[in-house]
Amino acid sequence: MKKLWGNKHITHKVQQSKERRFFLITMLSCAFVFSPSIGNAATTLDRNNQDSLYTGSVESNSESFKTLLKEAEAGDDESQYLVGEAYYYGSGVQKNYKKAFEWYMKAAVQGNIDAEYTIGYFYYKGLEIPKDDKKAMEWYLKAAEQGQTSAQTSVGSFYRQGIATSQDYKKAMEWFLKAAEQEDVDAQFNIGNLYLNGLGVTEDYKKAMEWFLKAAAQGDTDAQHIIGLLYENGQGVTKDYKKAMEWFLKAAEQGNADAQYSIGLAYENGHGVARNYKKAMEWYLKADAQEDADAQCNIGVLYHNGLGVTRDYKKAMEWYLKAAEQENANAQYNIGILYEHGQGIVKDDNKAIEWYQKAAKQGDQDALDRIKALQKK
Repeated sequence: MKKLWGNKHITHKVQQSKERRFFLITMLSCAFVFSPSIGNAATTLDRNNQDSLYTGSVESNSESFKTLLKEAEAGDDESQYLVGEAYYYGSGVQKNYKKAFEWYMKAAVQGNIDAEYTIGYFYYKGLEIPKDDKKAMEWYLKAAEQGQTSAQTSVGSFYRQGIATSQDYKKAMEWFLKAAEQEDVDAQFNIGNLYLNGLGVTEDYKKAMEWFLKAAAQGDTDAQHIIGLLYENGQGVTKDYKKAMEWFLKAAEQGNADAQYSIGLAYENGHGVARNYKKAMEWYLKADAQEDADAQCNIGVLYHNGLGVTRDYKKAMEWYLKAAEQENANAQYNIGILYEHGQGIVKDDNKAIEWYQKAAKQGDQDALDRIKALQKK
């Protein structure tokens, strides 16, 4: 069977939204061979806002809204922006993205940079309006050129990904640096990522570490996790499993699923801690609570091999299926193994081939080899 021997890979993030959430696209999962590189594409959505205006009771929020509305109707751009905020968050008024957009636009045409950035976000996400990356870029640029940090990070991300423009890592770096000069944490993270992967700059793990440390100091859990990976892999620093674990714990204690997974892996492999399969299971389960497919796959491996738990092929299958539903290639491969060998299930070469094909479509060479072997029978 196959499992992940190395840690997860996380990449760049973009400050593009009004709520903070993560969706991490990782490079490898549950693989026998460990690759020390980190990352390809990830995104963090964040925003600058003025939520503090709406922290009181419903009644006080309603009164605040009425006051703002009068000022907004009189043409004050900041009040227009905040009325948009109220409609966006449903503070003092019923949530209504359409009305929020209308008020943001009123403020934006008067040059309010936060409103300009937010209009760009609406176009990027397609909230109550057709999604339009070109218009999103136009509005982000308006705000970015006036120093709005979230917009600067977003413009950098568009260049980084080639959205609504040609991919240009050097321009991405220029915009990230503008935002980083204003202590923007996501820009700091992104600069670290560019150095880490040698995108538009010479690959430099030491400089990557410097920028990740800046982001980590502001509490960025992804940066904290990657610092742990750098220590674990000995990239830009002396390999140190104990320091890696310290950084993983910083991120994991704040709920970072990838860090929780990495701690599970450290316990499973005995890196920086005594090997302990039960603790590995505990941390994998924490990551599973956030639907981490790699953790689900490795839980299946623990049941498959009877590590820290009684061997149970049926439970292994249950966990592999959870991961496979998220297109985890190695879980798909492992399901094929169970069918091929009749472990916890009736032996069925045809079903084994079906699952190997799913993994093979994602580039799994071992799955291709098993398909060829079974077809020769």
